[in-house]
Amino acid sequence: MHPDRGEPALDVDPAVARLERQPAFRTVDGNRAVAGVQRQLAFHVRRADGAVAGPQLEAPLDTNPYFRPFRPAPARQALAETAKLEGEARRLVEKEVVPALGRFRDYLSQEYLPRARAEAGVWSLKRGEEFYAWSSRRSTTTRLEPTEIHSLGMQEVARIRSQMEALRKSLGFQGGLQDFFGYLRRERRFYQPGVSYDAETGLTFDGHPIDRATGELAGAPRNWSAASKESLHIILLAKAISGDPVARGLVTPDPADPKKAVDRALDVLSRKIATYRRFDERNPGFGGFLPWFKVAGGELAPMDGWSDRVPGLDNGQLAWSLQSERTWRRSPVITPGPC
Repeated sequence: MHPDRGEPALDVDPAVARLERQPAFRTVDGNRAVAGVQRQLAFHVRRADGAVAGPQLEAPLDTNPYFRPFRPAPARQALAETAKLEGEARRLVEKEVVPALGRFRDYLSQEYLPRARAEAGVWSLKRGEEFYAWSSRRSTTTRLEPTEIHSLGMQEVARIRSQMEALRKSLGFQGGLQDFFGYLRRERRFYQPGVSYDAETGLTFDGHPIDRATGELAGAPRNWSAASKESLHIILLAKAISGDPVARGLVTPDPADPKKAVDRALDVLSRKIATYRRFDERNPGFGGFLPWFKVAGGELAPMDGWSDRVPGLDNGQLAWSLQSERTWRRSPVITPGPC
């Protein structure tokens, strides 16, 4: 049980057992810290005052994060088994968990932090320079020294930067390289239908090739995508609808009239969500999640190898972007069309 992850309904026996093990966990942590100090492997510590926070120690018992999940709901307070559980949890936290945390905090404050390294980087460890050199050889599969690798990297950065500068000048862009990067990020032609997304379904593409010499669009869009790219597109559309001027400038079909971005964004979102729903109706086994996909026949279709699985991280990003979409829909200022 982690004390900072809410207060779910408890499976009582395992919950109490985990609470009983907390002092032992702190002992293991302390032993590891002692071993690290003895081997001169203490962590780098940035805190100048050397203080160790301990909210689990200072909090009153009734609000202590280790005890709070065991507090009964009002409807169960009169039950005998509830009172017994609360009493056992109270005893464990008060008599065992808090003292163990206190001992661990005292060790950190009095013994560990004074021996902690003042500098970051493995070179501040015993034989750190040797370890760093070994790590460099292992990671790069070369026999170059770290200083040689760094020098090579700086040469490559300079070469790539010179090519960027040449492209900036060839396009007649007035301003520095950082301004040029901002211009590319805000160049609306990269955010238009048929370039960054499919006009019929509202689904994103992976990207669109450009001519590296001229910066102009070249060829056809890369017709594959994932929930992570959808999340970015949804956030952009939601920001355009909510009034963000940069987002409106990217989404609008008319550069002279950014207000038209709202109608376009609502239309694209409607198409996108309708496409999601049709896919979910045809493929209920995905449970509302998206595989890596492509646009085929005006519909969302799984990419090869993704007909029976979904990427978890990508779908997590999509869930949060859909929350942003719900936020602007609830705004009293905006009255969106049906999605």
